[in-house]
Amino acid sequence: GGPAYISPGLYCRDCRAKLGAVIGTLEIYETRYVLVDLYDPGNIRVYPVSDGKSYDIRGYTVEISKAKDNWTVTLTENIK
Repeated sequence: GGPAYISPGLYCRDCRAKLGAVIGTLEIYETRYVLVDLYDPGNIRVYPVSDGKSYDIRGYTVEISKAKDNWTVTLTENIK
């Protein structure tokens, strides 16, 4: 628990702002994990990691689940 802290020496200003926007959400409060899409440095996207979450990212479905203390991230290609 407790508030999350972003070390300014580890991230640029833009990345700290994007991480800060997600860190303030309830979803991230318990896990303190995020999934970051860095494919396009000009359009970095940050996704909260929590049990049961699913995201469509760059042609893939990303599903997140937790069993006990183990996290699983499953990628499935969206075939068109």
